[in-house]
Amino acid sequence: MSGLLCAEGYKLRKNKGFYVCALVMAATCILLYVMLSLVDAVRSGELENGTGGITVTVDGEEAAADGGSILEEMGMLEMTGQLFAGDFLPVMLAVFASIFVVGEYGSGMQKNIVGKGKSRNQIFLAKFLMTLFAEVLLVAIGVVSMLLSAYVFAGKDTFEEGWPGTLGIYIGQQILLLAALTAIFVLISEVCRNLAAAISLGIAVSALPVLFLAGVDLLCRDLPFTPSEYWIVNRSMTLPVEGLTGGDIAKNVVISLVWLSAAMAAGMWHFNRTDVR
Repeated sequence: MSGLLCAEGYKLRKNKGFYVCALVMAATCILLYVMLSLVDAVRSGELENGTGGITVTVDGEEAAADGGSILEEMGMLEMTGQLFAGDFLPVMLAVFASIFVVGEYGSGMQKNIVGKGKSRNQIFLAKFLMTLFAEVLLVAIGVVSMLLSAYVFAGKDTFEEGWPGTLGIYIGQQILLLAALTAIFVLISEVCRNLAAAISLGIAVSALPVLFLAGVDLLCRDLPFTPSEYWIVNRSMTLPVEGLTGGDIAKNVVISLVWLSAAMAAGMWHFNRTDVR
């Protein structure tokens, strides 16, 4: 198993897709702060409203140049939470997982590994663990980029509230949910074994269920539970940055373990019973 993990680590270091995704992740987080700082400059009167195509409005009318700072109003915790609040992060992780897992089928490397007599369960597990490690690194790059941007654009005072305890609990819960989501992406890539199909299905799984489950919630509004709460992406997007209770954490653990176990079991079953070409 250690040999397989070392081999997967070497592949990760040589994978250009990882570095591209890391660059996009960092650039997107920094760009978010740059755009908000421009909005702040417009609201404070430092820049004229409409500069650079940015027009700040309040109730449909252009805002006066005396508004407060958005960065100060939101704070470091809420800004970091924006990284997990949309489709960008799960889509990015779906794309990387597809590139990392499916690439070996196209090159024939996976066939060579299986042909050496290694346990297929261990091969699949090693691939999942290294994919998870890489995606945790991508999330860490995003979080660090957000924190550095917060320090540069909002100052050190933004770290006083909720730092580092509250933020650490929030990120820990997000990584727990990420493990289950990564298992789903690895399963999709293993079943598809085609890069275009895996990326397309991964993006669909990241974004479309959020819209679909919103309709399901309406249909099931009389039920004592909300169906969308049990989908990993929805739970990650709506996870509160502050105020997590012991019950919330326990629920996240159970939901993550159920999805993780189901995806891993399905992936190993398919990998064991399908020829590798």
